[in-house]
Amino acid sequence: MALVKIAGMDSTSEFNSIFSAAHARCIAAGGHKHEPHFVRHLISEQTVEELNNVCPALYDSTKNKISFRAAFLHQSPFARFTPPGGSSSRRELADAMFVLYETEPNAAGVHTVVRRSACMLMFKASDAPLPQSFAFDPAANVPPVGTDEEQFFLFNQWPEFGLETGRQKSPKKLGTFKVASQGTPPNSAAHDVGQFALVWQSPTGGNPTWTYSSQPVHWLAGAPVPNQVLTPQDASLGTLLDSFVTGNSGVGRDFDPRPPNEQTWNGLMGTLLGYPMTGPVLAGAPFPIISGHLADKTWAGQLRDVNPAGLGFMTLSQRPLGMGWLEGVGTASGTLLQHSRDVSVSHPWLYLNDWAEYWHHQAAFGPLAPDSDEAASFPVLIATVNRFHPRDERQESLRMTLSERAKACTGALQSLAHLAGAL
Repeated sequence: MALVKIAGMDSTSEFNSIFSAAHARCIAAGGHKHEPHFVRHLISEQTVEELNNVCPALYDSTKNKISFRAAFLHQSPFARFTPPGGSSSRRELADAMFVLYETEPNAAGVHTVVRRSACMLMFKASDAPLPQSFAFDPAANVPPVGTDEEQFFLFNQWPEFGLETGRQKSPKKLGTFKVASQGTPPNSAAHDVGQFALVWQSPTGGNPTWTYSSQPVHWLAGAPVPNQVLTPQDASLGTLLDSFVTGNSGVGRDFDPRPPNEQTWNGLMGTLLGYPMTGPVLAGAPFPIISGHLADKTWAGQLRDVNPAGLGFMTLSQRPLGMGWLEGVGTASGTLLQHSRDVSVSHPWLYLNDWAEYWHHQAAFGPLAPDSDEAASFPVLIATVNRFHPRDERQESLRMTLSERAKACTGALQSLAHLAGAL
């Protein structure tokens, strides 16, 4: 079910405007810019703040709430694969990633995760009036030449690849993965898991010639297929983000996080996003318990609750936390928001909304994205969607007694206290 928007609002235009402001910040910083510099400003705390400020005006807060966070991977992931007729290649897995998780109330009024999705992005610079993807056709059985063609081959075909971090001469190997769907015919690939994106960069400066509804745009994205013209009106990055959070087919793929030994899209996301290495965080499960994850595991001599190569939320004490922790915050705060909306406006439980909003926007830890470009080489934009009425339009939460609400909210508050203890 699509997110419920406020009538007349154009979320794509708002997203494009925010992304263009990020581009302007990068240019204003001075110096020669490469794609990673632009992406670092694209997925940043300032961009997230602007997204979170505009979303209440775009989406009906009585039906759903969407919020964003910026994060990063501890170590840049690389894919090692062998193109046809070529030798072994090691290229960046992607340049950035969009991730989403969605919560809904169950019969007990407790929010649980009902869907997760992710979409990887590769970025290239362009100032072409009618920009297009590479002419190189990965399906023509011709070896790719150079870094760009090899990464485009990866996004177009998704052959089996080895996931690595660290230096090329002494990599840390994290498993072998095959993300193309089973039964995919030869020379066909899984274009939903990754998109080919462009950032405007002209040696003469000035505004881009790309426009969306007469609005200049600085970022485009489309399927990684050869010779594809990216029409700004249809292929802006704002369009991609709007489609992704709405759940449109073909943009991102749903996943159920699995340990690294499941060599599929599920296993890849479970590894990259720092879910517990001991097993999946099941959709519909109650709030995760952080202290029990990998209690007997160490990395660099320290106890770790998440895969150290995975997603990093750096706390004030510089401790990394993974997606399981963030989902715990999202489900608990979603539960509090649910009941603060369901009860009478005069009910004293309205303070629950303040608690939930605090955890949504403050979250009790420092900046998620680091200050240095090097550390932010693989930034991740995370969207949290809380739906206040289930997709099948069940209305149990509206018929709950005060005692039932108290039980659900007490559990949510206890979970938040427990999650705060992991910081």
